Amino acid sequence: MEELRRFHFGDPAAQAAPPPTGVLPAALHPYRGKPVRSGWPLLVDLAASGESWIRPLALAERVRLAEGKLELAASAVLVPFGRRAPLKLAALAARRRLVVARNAFAGEAQELAATAEALLSADRARRPEGVAASTRVETMGALGTRFVDTAELAQVVGRRRLGAPFPETRRRRLEAARDRLAAFETAAEPLWIVALGESSADLGAPAREANPGSAAGEVCTAAVAAYDELAGEVVELARAVRTVRLEAADAFVPGRHEAWLDRLDWRGLARQELLLVPPVLVLLAGGEPFVSALPGLSALLLSGRPVQIVVLSGDEPQQDPLSYRLEPAYLGIAHREAFVQQGSLAFPLPLVAGFGRAFASRRAGLHVIDAPGPAQGSDSGGGDELDAWLVASARVSGRAAPIFRFDPEAGASWARRLYFDENPEPAADWPTEPLPAGSDTAGGSNTAGAPREAAFTFADAALLDPAWRSHFACATPTTAADGELTPLAEWLGLDEDESVHRLPFVWGADADGVLLRLVVSRALAFATRDRLAYWRTLEELAGVRNEHVLAAVERAESDSEARAAREREELTTRHAAELASLRETADQRAVDRLISTLFEIAPTLVTPLVPARPEVAATTAAANTTLAEAPARAPAPPDAPPSRPVEAPATSTAEEAWIDTALCTSCDECTRKYPGIFTYNSNKQAFVKNPRGGSFRDLVIAAEVCTAKIIHPGSPWNPAEPDLERSRERARVFG
Repeated sequence: MEELRRFHFGDPAAQAAPPPTGVLPAALHPYRGKPVRSGWPLLVDLAASGESWIRPLALAERVRLAEGKLELAASAVLVPFGRRAPLKLAALAARRRLVVARNAFAGEAQELAATAEALLSADRARRPEGVAASTRVETMGALGTRFVDTAELAQVVGRRRLGAPFPETRRRRLEAARDRLAAFETAAEPLWIVALGESSADLGAPAREANPGSAAGEVCTAAVAAYDELAGEVVELARAVRTVRLEAADAFVPGRHEAWLDRLDWRGLARQELLLVPPVLVLLAGGEPFVSALPGLSALLLSGRPVQIVVLSGDEPQQDPLSYRLEPAYLGIAHREAFVQQGSLAFPLPLVAGFGRAFASRRAGLHVIDAPGPAQGSDSGGGDELDAWLVASARVSGRAAPIFRFDPEAGASWARRLYFDENPEPAADWPTEPLPAGSDTAGGSNTAGAPREAAFTFADAALLDPAWRSHFACATPTTAADGELTPLAEWLGLDEDESVHRLPFVWGADADGVLLRLVVSRALAFATRDRLAYWRTLEELAGVRNEHVLAAVERAESDSEARAAREREELTTRHAAELASLRETADQRAVDRLISTLFEIAPTLVTPLVPARPEVAATTAAANTTLAEAPARAPAPPDAPPSRPVEAPATSTAEEAWIDTALCTSCDECTRKYPGIFTYNSNKQAFVKNPRGGSFRDLVIAAEVCTAKIIHPGSPWNPAEPDLERSRERARVFG
């Protein structure tokens, strides 16, 4: 135990036992040596419409692919799994946006070119050379000359032609606009800007290297120059469009519009015109090039040019384990008006969705993609026992690479701009994963007290990274029984004084499935705490477990309780007043009833001092009815069976889902994700329209992501729903 303490506090002379060869996080042991790649490969069809242009292969298609019998359409391409696959997906998303935009504009360009030609033809007809008989013969054709004397027609038109010909500058302006529109071509390609020496393979689009010998920051400068060059061609096209439209409406004023067209640049283009510019993408392969290019990158993001910067990360070791890690995506959010997404190789569809939104906007974008290499590198001696997809997925689960998207065009609030629901269990600090029922060759003492599931932390994911391998030490069966060992997820919640006396550990499993307690170093424990702090920051920005929201909900509940207490007090006071009024008039009412009985006159009701409620008045009137006025009850026949009490219908013990509608903040989370269950009322506050419009798990997830924490899932309505016990356990915290 002393050696483990020395190891935890960073003593290089500690003799703690390192993990044996082939140790994996215990939750991932069942997948050892198995090809698990959810979502890959992807089938991309640029000719398809809507969201169906990209999708994972179905099971039957996977079988045909394995047999070599899968046939693809001419416009389709298959993107296999690979570390650089996200780069190809980015290029395909850019190409699709470009093809759609330029095909849509092609018809308008032809129409405007024809309009310009018609204006020029009319101008030629007004010129002297257009009046000649020979010109009329050419324009009317052989059939027209059989019925019309072209010489006489030329004289008449020559004497009565309308208007003067265009000035030379106007004619040349129209000719230039016509030629520009007629020469428009739909074919175009996105352009990658890469650093000198960077591989251009698997990029999916042409690549251009930055200037030879330039620093990493010059990559962004080269991207600015490339975008201005490509945008300049579209600016000329936009000038031609505006010229023809003004000329066709006879609204072109040279003194005003010529200067306006000369000043037109990419900032003055409309959204649909900006989409005609071939997208420019910048590749930064790793965190170090990102830091080197930071000044130029920041200037590019602030310039407003819709250039997309792709940072492919995942293999860079943390230089100082005790230092805080730089977050490129979080730094990108600081630029406020730039589109930012952090994606993962393990989740390709959210990544492609982010690319689509970025290329459709008119702002710069930063895409940080976590794409780690194979698991269990040479330093660990485990070989490639774990699929690379699982390594990337583990980094997402361990909050090493959380998935989120910051879209300034999505709304004015952070809750609408920041979206990170694709993460596992987004409302929890760490996702929980089941532990295998591992065997123990040492007699079971090392696995004594092992839970069925455990939190999957950053340290669990770090066990797959050779750079962190030396930060784990294996606890022996003797030390495992010591109460000083504490699961890392619990250790992070201890105060500083108590954490000094505890040793954090995570669960691992060796090649034989033996569960091991792996004590982590203090540096790795602090790095895990840093990851947790970053995760909670993202949660708060996205409105999940937001302290301000929780405080507002608490104030609203307190106000509601106070209001209910005041109403109860008012009702009690009113009831007491009504009882006092009844007592004061009781004698008079008795005399009135006696008189009415003796003299057979209607009783005189004394108006109470305090007006009674309708239900109280009805009760009082019933009580005042005399025995003489009450209808006689017919006696029951002698042989009639005794009356049986009416049994109350059986009620179900199941509790339906419900919402504190009055506390709803109208965040759209539940109504957008589960429209079959939730909807808005006339005040745009959510309520449960159909508790059976989705699964019980959907209700639990909706309650977890609810910003105001006002959704109560109730109890399950379908006992056959999969994984029901786990969903019920997660629902308990919501009442």
